[in-house]
Order: sequence, then structure tokens, then C-alpha cells
Amino acid sequence: MVFKNTHEPIIDEALWKAVQKLRMNKRRPTRQGEQNALSGLLFCADCGQKLYLCRAKSLSKSQKYYVCSTYRKHKSESCSPHTIRTVILEQLILEAIQKITAYVSDYEQEFINIVMDCGKHEAERKTRKIKKTIMQMQNRYLELDNIFKKLYEDNISGKLSDERFTKLSAGYESEQEQLKEAMVTQQREYYEVSATKLKTDQFIEIVHKYTHITELSPEILYEFIDKVIIHAPDTSSGKRIQKIDIIFNGIGEISI
Repeated sequence: MVFKNTHEPIIDEALWKAVQKLRMNKRRPTRQGEQNALSGLLFCADCGQKLYLCRAKSLSKSQKYYVCSTYRKHKSESCSPHTIRTVILEQLILEAIQKITAYVSDYEQEFINIVMDCGKHEAERKTRKIKKTIMQMQNRYLELDNIFKKLYEDNISGKLSDERFTKLSAGYESEQEQLKEAMVTQQREYYEVSATKLKTDQFIEIVHKYTHITELSPEILYEFIDKVIIHAPDTSSGKRIQKIDIIFNGIGEISI
């Protein structure tokens, strides 16, 4: 049995998670000694794959850009470039963090109410979906128990050979084990979705750690940002318009 949060942690959970993200997404320095601070955070809105940083000695800092890794590998076969310049993306993320930290500093309780209200309907939708999935898994698990019973009876009566019984039962046992693991995962996700208030409190604790953020660092990015979703640019109006979704840790996408 595992009982969480029964002792004072050595480091707070938000910082621990940020460090794990940093370790998972190792940022290799360029030949010029630069670090890719956004490594592992950018995802294509269409194919879901990560964006790749394109850089070269011939490109200035303002010319470096990110591109969809699927497009880069397979060109136009699977996805479009979703190109966005690094300096613009970093500025947009910095402004989003500055706005949300300033708002929390001035209107903390209102911010909590906004997050809880936004998260309530989404959480209800997700919990309904998870509960339905768990119920389907439980029904299938019971169905497999009945199948086992029938196989055993057929084997005892001679209707099913030992070899056939062993082969069939092994397959169903494997399915049951997979169902067990899947149900544990779904149950864990259910509790995580239900813990919106706790996650909001943790996010506010992070905000309190920083004042007057003027530039992005890997630590700030991984404490505040869960991921950034890059949409394909729209040029139908004659201008290049591109949408990005900034997903904050614990509170998701929120507009102040």
C-alpha cells in the first residue's frame, strides 16, 4: 500500500517534476555553445510530434526557427512545416508567463475561481469518460472470468483438449493482466483529474517563487509550462497568422 503526502517533502513536488522534465529532455548544446531551452515542450497541433530546432552558422539569432519533426523527416507526405521563429515563440511564452504571474499577484482569489470554474466542466467531462472506460474494463474482466469457467468445464468434460485449453487460457490470462494494469492507470488518472484545487495551489506556489521575470530559463519554462502546441500558419487573409496554445502545469490552457 502506498500512502502519499504523509511526510514533509525534502523538495516540493512542483520543483521535483520540473527537474524530471529537465532530465527527460536533455538539451544538447550547439557548436556555438547555445542551449535549446524549449526542448521537449513544443508539439505539432496536427500530427502531435515534437518540433525540431533548425539552426546553422549562416542563420542569425532572429532567423532560427522550429519545424515539425514529422515534416522534416518525411517532407510533405505526412504533415506541414508548422514553422515558427524562435525569437517570436520565446517572446510569446515570456509574455504569457508575465501576464499570468502579474494577475495572480494582484487577484489571487479571483484567479483560483477562474481556474476552478474553467477546470470544473473539463474535469467533469474527463471523469465521466474515465468512469465509463473503467466500467467497460470491469465488465470485460468479469466476462473473461466466465470464459475461463466455461473453458475449464469443457476441458474437464473432454470437449476441449489440454493443449487447446492451455493455449486459449494463456491468451485470456494475458488480456486480464493487461486490463488490470489499464484499470490502475485509469484510476490514477481519475484521481489526478479530481485534484484540480491541489494543482492550482501548487501553481500559485510557483508564481510566488518568481517576481519580475524578464527572461526565460529552462527552470522557469519547466516549472510553468507543460507544453506548447504549434498550429499551422494561416495565410488566407494575405497576412501570416499563427496560433499557439500554451498549456500551463496544473491548470492547463487559460486566458486571462
